[in-house]
Formats: sequence, C-alpha cells, structure tokens
Amino acid sequence: VFTSDGSGVRDGWAAAISSELLPVVPILSHSPAALAFPLTKAGESSAAQDVTITNIGGGTLLNADIRFSLSGSDTADFSYNTTNLQDLETGQSFTVPVSFIPQSAGDKSATLVITYDSEDYEAALTGSAYPATYVFEGFEGSFPPAGWANPGSWSKNTYTYYAGTSSAYKYSSSS
Repeated sequence: VFTSDGSGVRDGWAAAISSELLPVVPILSHSPAALAFPLTKAGESSAAQDVTITNIGGGTLLNADIRFSLSGSDTADFSYNTTNLQDLETGQSFTVPVSFIPQSAGDKSATLVITYDSEDYEAALTGSAYPATYVFEGFEGSFPPAGWANPGSWSKNTYTYYAGTSSAYKYSSSS
C-alpha cells in the first residue's frame, strides 16, 4: 500500500515481491501437441498445419542441434518442411509446416518427433482419407438437396462433413 501526503512524497510497503531467474541454457518448447487434418482425397495433399518451436530458456537454441523425424505406422502419409529453421534467442520461435498426403484410403496416424538435447518432443498427427474413386459434395440442409438431378447415385455421408453442414459421396469409375 502506498500513500501520499500531497507533497509528491510517497510512503508505503509491499507485501511480497518474487522473481524467477531465466535459465541460462536454451529450453525447447513446441505446440501444439497434436494436429488433426481434415478429410482428404487419397493421393492429394491437405493444407499444411504448423508446429511452432520456441526457445523458452536463455542463450541461443541452435537449429543445427534439432532433429526431426516421423514415427508410427503411417509415416508415408505425412510430411514436414524444415526450410524455415533458424537459431532462436530467448522467446523466439519458428514454424515447421506439416502436411497430410495420404497414399490410400482410411484413418492414418503418425508422430512428428522433435529431438533436442537428447530429449524427444512429440506431436501426434492424425487424418482420414477417402478413396480417389469417390466424389464428395457438400451442401446445406437435408439429403438429398433440392435440385439434384440424380440423387439415387449418392449416399449421405454419416461420419464427417466434407463441406457445409452435410455431405454426400458417390463412387466414380475413374479417379
């Protein structure tokens, strides 16, 4: 509590003051811990999503000391780009874009492993792919939407929405 007698002189006390020392060594932090990619056609690429690497310690985190890899059963269905790497001073960050490029239909998962100072940091990666021979159409409202000429060849998609509030799919003989 601080008081003043009106003369510009202040008198008072502080109940508690605390401080925390910043570590003198770099400390790697990453976010998010998981990336979920949208429904993607097999053989095509999703839009990239970023994993952010930050130095939350002191000193300089050298990008040459960071290693990236993929682990898990579906590593071929995900990719990452490390062309934006840079040395990081305290509080600085860079991003690593990650993409989902499914080779076949189904639910896919892998882990982006970031290794620094003999410690692994992980970001879980998941995505679902539909066959290249399927055609998806998003729409608003009930199924079939008004104006569809041949709704009998379409099936309502019950597990995910491709676009809009609803979606439907049909099998196409060519990809």
